[in-house]
Amino acid sequence: MKMEDKLIEEYRNRSVEYRLPLPEDGWERLEAAFAPAPEVRRFPYRWLAAAVSFLAVLGSALYFMGIDKEIEPVLSDIVLPVPQSENPAVTPVPVVPVEPVKPQPIAKALVAKVKKVEAELPDLSQVVSEVYMSISAYFHAEITEENVVENNSYNNRSVVESGRYEYVPEKSYEPVPVKAASSPKGWTFGLYAGNMFNGNTSATGGLQMFSMSATRSDVSVNNNPGSGTFDDYMKNVASNAPYFRDADDFTMFEKIAAENYQRPTGTKVKHRFPLSAGVTVKKKISDRFSLESGLVYTFLSSELTAGEGDYYKQEQRLHYLGIPVKVNYTIWKKDRLSLYASAGAMAEMCVDGSLNTDYYLNNTRQRKSKTDLDVDKVQFSALASLGVQYDIAKPVSIYAEPGIAYYFDDKSVVETIRKEQPLCASVQFGVRFAF
Repeated sequence: MKMEDKLIEEYRNRSVEYRLPLPEDGWERLEAAFAPAPEVRRFPYRWLAAAVSFLAVLGSALYFMGIDKEIEPVLSDIVLPVPQSENPAVTPVPVVPVEPVKPQPIAKALVAKVKKVEAELPDLSQVVSEVYMSISAYFHAEITEENVVENNSYNNRSVVESGRYEYVPEKSYEPVPVKAASSPKGWTFGLYAGNMFNGNTSATGGLQMFSMSATRSDVSVNNNPGSGTFDDYMKNVASNAPYFRDADDFTMFEKIAAENYQRPTGTKVKHRFPLSAGVTVKKKISDRFSLESGLVYTFLSSELTAGEGDYYKQEQRLHYLGIPVKVNYTIWKKDRLSLYASAGAMAEMCVDGSLNTDYYLNNTRQRKSKTDLDVDKVQFSALASLGVQYDIAKPVSIYAEPGIAYYFDDKSVVETIRKEQPLCASVQFGVRFAF
């Protein structure tokens, strides 16, 4: 029993002093592995307990492995007592023979098994890395940040030439930058056509004409001279001769005036509805405000008829190009439908004008003439409208825009609907393309 106690005591002393060898970069790996973890909301007690249990089992296995390696040297150090029979002076003391301790089959099997397990056990740095990887994954799973993006450019392990496993982060989390509110920088291009509701028809006494001179606004003759004679009437007609650009036109005018002497005839003027079309461009400056401009074409047409039986007809055509500047304000918007208001001004210039005159004697056209009208005055107007727009599909939308316009007197000799009725109503229909 004493020999067994000695063996056990020797095993215990050897196991206490046993230390595992530390790899060359062991401290650096341990320092990197146990670096402060990111702050989380709760501590993973379950994972920590599992890691401690795993390390305890590993330590026990290493402990038994060390005992089997040291058992044979300990047995060889045992000294047995030598018999004293060679010295006759000393009474021999009976010695109990001690049989040498032989390794038992069970011990041999245990040593073989421990060696086999030792070869399969991973390196200590691998174990620590695996434990840290599990805890780190749990920490990342507890992060409740909403804006994280997973970067799977790394695997959870990378195998190096030495055959050892090194820890590589399985996932990297980077905050997604919050998108700033998009500034309203959209442009909108539009095409539209419109019509003014203002047409006008008027009738006056006497024979009148549209402007045929740059110095006179009209040519007229009163066909009801009262007590005057026919000669006086024709003198009045002859007084208009300098304002005709062509002598043949005055000759026809004189004949028609003579035939309508003392007849209840007069002059009828009809201003047709103005037509307009344009290209617009709109720049959005905020969620509700936008600036709009473009190029607008407007066609004005008027017709004049004077006389009875023998008469003449005139057709005046004017072509304008204008540049509007408006401010739009979105009043209401829901889904694809929106309501907006506009206000602004426009400057127009007459780019082409003509006056066609047909003279009829006995209901037969005897002469036709054409005169070019040169209007060098700028026409200014104030605009206001209320529009509704529907978005069909990006970027196409359609709209309708009724409105009013007030035209200021341009001081020209040309008679138009804008001078007869400065305040006009209109409606526009168009399509817009947003970019």
